[in-house]
Amino acid sequence: MKQLYNILDYGAVAGSAELQTAKIQAAIDAAFLAGGGEVVVPAGIFKTATVKMRSNITLHLLSGAALDGSTNPDDYTHFLDDTLETYDLEAEADPYLGTNYLTRPWYNSIIRAYKAKNIKIIGEKDSFIVGNDVFNPEGEENYRGPHAITFACCSNIELAGYTVKNSSNFAHNLPKSQNIYAHDLTVLGGHDGIHFKYAKNVLIENCEFYTGDDCVAGIDTENVVVRNCLLDCACSAFRIGGKDILIDNCRTHAPSRYGFRGSLSPEEKAASAPTNETHRHTQHTPFLYFACGQKPIENVQGNIIIQNCTFERPNSLFRLRWGKDKWVTNRSLVDVTIKNCKCHGVSLPIDLYCDENEPCSLRLEDVEISPKEGCEDAIFMNAQHFKQIYFENVTVTGFNAPTIFTTTEGEIIMKNSSPIKVQLTDTLKDRYV
Repeated sequence: MKQLYNILDYGAVAGSAELQTAKIQAAIDAAFLAGGGEVVVPAGIFKTATVKMRSNITLHLLSGAALDGSTNPDDYTHFLDDTLETYDLEAEADPYLGTNYLTRPWYNSIIRAYKAKNIKIIGEKDSFIVGNDVFNPEGEENYRGPHAITFACCSNIELAGYTVKNSSNFAHNLPKSQNIYAHDLTVLGGHDGIHFKYAKNVLIENCEFYTGDDCVAGIDTENVVVRNCLLDCACSAFRIGGKDILIDNCRTHAPSRYGFRGSLSPEEKAASAPTNETHRHTQHTPFLYFACGQKPIENVQGNIIIQNCTFERPNSLFRLRWGKDKWVTNRSLVDVTIKNCKCHGVSLPIDLYCDENEPCSLRLEDVEISPKEGCEDAIFMNAQHFKQIYFENVTVTGFNAPTIFTTTEGEIIMKNSSPIKVQLTDTLKDRYV
């Protein structure tokens, strides 16, 4: 049986306006020095800045517990003040995350870990991690504050049961980590729900994401499964690249519950104001291929399967825009399959701009697509430098003249599908905003 370390026994006081960071950290450190254990956060609101997780620690949020992030961005700058685990910054330089990532304000978080193993955050019903939409003029885009959780270069991670609310940046930031199991989570507001660039072996299931930014995101990932999730966002449900990715039995819908915080005015951002109906609530796409960053991507990006999903009222079904989109500047995608999916209320269905040196194959099987009202004349697909477009049992209804516009020759196969015209053009109409 795990040894329990209740933060109340280390002096933490619920409801106090003062930061309880040192007391929470004391409980974590005691468990760590004993070889590991379970740190218990009981019911109550505990104001805190950065808490450092360590190997072999479970942080257990009981029902009614809330870790309430400080609203002062300067309270999140003391990660390297730790005397229990210290780092040689020059030795810790990383080609993926940058030479200064341990000191960059962008990595500041309410809960943070680096190179830790066997770590868990487990929440019971009605437990919260609250970000408070902290304004930081020196943060990303000159307004974003700390993430709720950052586990960098960690392994054997479990995240379950709690709700992250109004995270000032990502709710979960898991760069270069592996063996991640996230389940039964809820994210309300803020930015990305879970972001895991350069991560391996990720399973996300039974989660609900209601975000103002992307729901699930990652660059150059490997062996990722996302299933049985609800994704409601003001950007892309999935903004992801990598190899061996399965998205199964997920549902997206728009307009989103929370607007995109980037559409707030400077005054609203400075006041940590919530979004409202006047801010952007449209969902770009269920799937946007994501491959940027300075570190060259060595792995071939592909074997992406999206199946058994329902997408309600996104702008587009699928988006790969090599050479035209700032999110795709590193390496393109070689193949993706979408099968047994329904996409209704779409305004700009598919973009397939591929790298001519690494053309992509797009396969749709048993897919239904219909337009948003007023978009019956929309272009059905723009395609460039593709290897193959394969449609089987694809039902397209509501478009007046569904057409694939392409500037290059490529194999197009259609079996038992609605009639779709193919038109070879000199230039494509770039119609995505």
